[in-house]
Amino acid sequence: MRRLAIVVILFLTGCATPLASIGVLSGDSGSATSKVAATTSVTTITPATPVTTDTTVTTDTTPVAPDSTTTDSSTTVSTMLTTTTVGRPSPSLADAARWVDAIPRVAMSDDPPLVPIARLANLSYGPEPEHVLDVLRSSGPTRHDGSIVYVHGGAWVGGDKDISITPYARIIEHLVADEGWTVFSIGYRLAPNPDVPDSPGSPFPAALLDVNRAVRWVKAHALDFGVSPDNVVVYGHSAGGHLAAMMGTAWNEPTLQATDLPANLAVVSPRPAAVVSLSGPLDPAAWWESNSDPQNIFSGARAIASFAGCAGEANSTCSTEQLHALDVSAYADDMDPPMYVTHGDLDGIVHPAWQQPVVLRLMAALPDAHVWYDLVTEGPPEERNHVLDRSVNTAALQAFLRLSVPDLSTTSGRLVP
Repeated sequence: MRRLAIVVILFLTGCATPLASIGVLSGDSGSATSKVAATTSVTTITPATPVTTDTTVTTDTTPVAPDSTTTDSSTTVSTMLTTTTVGRPSPSLADAARWVDAIPRVAMSDDPPLVPIARLANLSYGPEPEHVLDVLRSSGPTRHDGSIVYVHGGAWVGGDKDISITPYARIIEHLVADEGWTVFSIGYRLAPNPDVPDSPGSPFPAALLDVNRAVRWVKAHALDFGVSPDNVVVYGHSAGGHLAAMMGTAWNEPTLQATDLPANLAVVSPRPAAVVSLSGPLDPAAWWESNSDPQNIFSGARAIASFAGCAGEANSTCSTEQLHALDVSAYADDMDPPMYVTHGDLDGIVHPAWQQPVVLRLMAALPDAHVWYDLVTEGPPEERNHVLDRSVNTAALQAFLRLSVPDLSTTSGRLVP
């Protein structure tokens, strides 16, 4: 990871075009009610020269149909993770994503973190039993005042905040130990599990309200942990990637704010400085359209019905309004923070081809260069699936974090090697 930090610094100092000024998709940012224009301008990127040429293309927002491969109802999650069921990305999104690869692609090292991680477990951030979080900090000299609110995955009905027992948090460990971020890994209220009879749970928007509360709590207690309230990033994987992205667009939605906030949290803005979403079903309705096996909780159909609070166990019982309320882009506007979105091109759970329209809608709604999209197409097939810890362009992610949260101050020792 020491080598990765040096790569990023050399790239940022040697590039004639500041990455913050690169426009992925340009044009009128519109409003929260105007999402995607029929025609979108796409900027072609070269790594070391100013961008001067725009070309106009017609954006086809029809998802690329997945391959005809089907998943038997007895298919295990591990099998789904290694099954190719996704067609090629649409040309418009592939072109928009290409500039991320202008940063030389560097995958995460297999090496363990350089220093031990100090963990403070089960701090309460709210009144519910699920309102607990773990604080992770580097025990070494590399530490700054940036923090990450980490939202775990689990199809909104499962998962755990303890990153030591999840295979999806390797990057988090390295961001803490080697890059100096303080991480607040949160628990939140889960939706009822359809596989467990009479399962208790809380449908949408309970989980999102909990993420909102946690961000406010971290900001309100920032000085207690040596972090800045201005440098809070929300980061999630899978269902957590959906909640993180929704936190980036619905942070200012009046109907999605908790009504029981104490005074010290009510006065704090829940807006993150940036958002990172890995393998997230950003438009859950498109997820069940592409992966609708009613017998598998990870197929989309049953998890979405439970999360949305629909009348039955199948997505067909959901109303259009219920599904639209889960669409991350439904709340997007030009006030939202920058967002890093990544999918593996072989993801057998959240098919990226069916998530392309919502990514394009986000690009159209947010300001230029606010959406960084990393479509992972390199590496072994098993590392381009739903678990992306070893295939995300680590150099690009680090660059995104540095540019989105530029005013990091060292709290102990040096900032980055």
